[in-house]
Amino acid sequence: MTASRIKPQFFSPQFATGTYKWGNDRFRWVKAAFIILTLYLFFSACVHIQTGTATKFDLIIGAIIGIWAILSIGVDSPEVKAAKQKWKDTGKFADVTIVSRHYRPGGTYYDEYEIPHTVRPTCTLDLEMNADQRAVAPNEDFVGVKVYENIFKMLEKRDTVRIYYKLEAPLTFALEEELGRM
Repeated sequence: MTASRIKPQFFSPQFATGTYKWGNDRFRWVKAAFIILTLYLFFSACVHIQTGTATKFDLIIGAIIGIWAILSIGVDSPEVKAAKQKWKDTGKFADVTIVSRHYRPGGTYYDEYEIPHTVRPTCTLDLEMNADQRAVAPNEDFVGVKVYENIFKMLEKRDTVRIYYKLEAPLTFALEEELGRM
């Protein structure tokens, strides 16, 4: 039988985007207005550039916001980086064996009404349990871990992986590759 891994809190979208603070933020309406204004300027600049009526202001605004958007994609916030570093520093680690890998490619399929549905690829690793995990789930043989495709490809030629977990909850863990380079 296979147990399932529980991801640490910093993997949740609410933590990563900071939306867990939204209700307590005194300046939320100012931030919302700034975001709306920024989006308006960006899309206005894009329309002017495409129609050939762009001014230098449109080009500068489009370039600045475009570069900012490209640079901010995939970058962890300082809170997420700090949480990952704390998890790594205060937790235990173990090198565990990758027992098996399961990959189901994504794609698009059409339902009976000819409506397209996109399915993401599913990547799962079965990891051998360490002693702390066996103590919590003695009837289980492996821990099933769903990972993103890029992590799955990183671990393609490896037989072991390092996990970081807390002693009080050994089935809540993160792979070293998920924590990234610190």
